[in-house]
Amino acid sequence: MRKILTAGTAVLFSLTAAACGGGGQGNQQAASSDMSQQASGQQMASSDSGMSGGQAAMGQLSVPDWMKVDKSDKTVTMDITAGESQADNGWNYNGYFNGDATIVVPEGYKVTINFHNKDQANPHSLAISTDKPPFPATFQEAHLAFTGAETPGSMQMNTATQPGQSASVTFTADKAGEYVMLCHVPAHATTGMWIHFNVSSNGDIGLQTSQS
Repeated sequence: MRKILTAGTAVLFSLTAAACGGGGQGNQQAASSDMSQQASGQQMASSDSGMSGGQAAMGQLSVPDWMKVDKSDKTVTMDITAGESQADNGWNYNGYFNGDATIVVPEGYKVTINFHNKDQANPHSLAISTDKPPFPATFQEAHLAFTGAETPGSMQMNTATQPGQSASVTFTADKAGEYVMLCHVPAHATTGMWIHFNVSSNGDIGLQTSQS
């Protein structure tokens, strides 16, 4: 009788231990699954945050004196000057550099940019590009956002817009998106000669700066 009871007890203990062990493994697997899902959620949140974090916070949108807008004809004309101030050693557009300003034009508008180089020491250029920072020291080719959105000879120092000279570009901003205005002359964009250039799908137009 004692042997039977002992054997029964052993079997009961074995079954109980197996059940406890199985439950612990299931709990571990569930916890592992929960942690995996949480990590995946954090990665997705980080990715979503990164998508909206490519451009620094800007101030209120306004139309500056150097930008002329004709909504009836859907045209924008702007005067952009390199070396307008000594900011970034003169490597700037209307005093702005290193992404601290955003020009916004509506989708479908015809854009004319009159480019002037007031820098007395260096040639500069202007292009509306799909490239994103960080920029290379030397561009191998131009990645233009729109056909014609580049001053002549923009890639080389001896063919870019020379000190005291001017150039003009005209293009149609036919696709909404976030782009950049940059200088293709070697070493210029990588040291800060660029600002944001956005094309809005809702008709927004003007300039935003990090100081406004």
